[in-house]
Amino acid sequence: MWDELLRSQRIVHPLQSWEWGEAKRSLGEQVNRTIVSKDGIPILLAQSFVKSLRPFGRAAWIPNGPVNALRESLLTPEAVTRLAYNYSRRGIFHVLAQRYDPASDRVGVTLPFTKLRKTFVVQIHSGIAEIEKEFRWGSKRFARLNGVVGESLDERDLLALEAMCSLLARRKNFRAYGTEGLMRAAWRTYRVHSEPFFRLRLFTAVVEGEIAAAALVIHSSKSAHYIWGAFDYARRKTCANDALHWHIVDRLHAEGVELYDLEGADQKGNPGVYSFKKRMGGTLIELPRPEYRLAPFIRPAV
Repeated sequence: MWDELLRSQRIVHPLQSWEWGEAKRSLGEQVNRTIVSKDGIPILLAQSFVKSLRPFGRAAWIPNGPVNALRESLLTPEAVTRLAYNYSRRGIFHVLAQRYDPASDRVGVTLPFTKLRKTFVVQIHSGIAEIEKEFRWGSKRFARLNGVVGESLDERDLLALEAMCSLLARRKNFRAYGTEGLMRAAWRTYRVHSEPFFRLRLFTAVVEGEIAAAALVIHSSKSAHYIWGAFDYARRKTCANDALHWHIVDRLHAEGVELYDLEGADQKGNPGVYSFKKRMGGTLIELPRPEYRLAPFIRPAV
């Protein structure tokens, strides 16, 4: 039922997908999925991860959500209030959320001291010609070196990406995304379902028998998200990264995907990655800051 409700939406972030929740659950996290209904019709969905905020108690963290279950409709204050009340019935009195849609109604009070998030969002259909022009030279150079770009189903290639991500994080001195093992857990849970709403795909660029660049992308029929990616710094002159990303965009475009979220744009903290993502011609979007709401103890009259 969860995936069917998500399927009615044009844009949904994969962190609200059933498979992402199961991946986190397999690593020991407590997952809570709540559906708010009105007159028997689901109107709001929230996948949250329960945390302990000592000494304040338990909190529900909703990453890139909640999601409205009604097509082309925004969150409503009444639905959010009922969502928070449903948490309090489970002994969870603090709600933290980070909305994905900047146009949707706020979940709670904005936390101003949190870091501002930005990301590049690429309109694939309208920008495909410019992206090809930008990455053409690098892709041709990689091809002249007998490099091969494609999609892999081999978990050993996933482990190679995991190792490259760890090396990249140490070299650039930034925190890797997710806990250790999350990449493998996500790989396994998304591949369990034969026809999931979201697909997780591993793309690789191989030269001289070795992976020079790789990326994990999660996408639905209309939107895609660049979740993990890295390249072999020693092989950077092969332009494997250019060839890899052009191949990803070309494939997504051929399959009808419209939006490609590059998941992060930190010009100050990571200028190299920022510059690379900017080359793809996306729009720089400022995402909502995290928000806080105290769950009500009394059932709301909505």
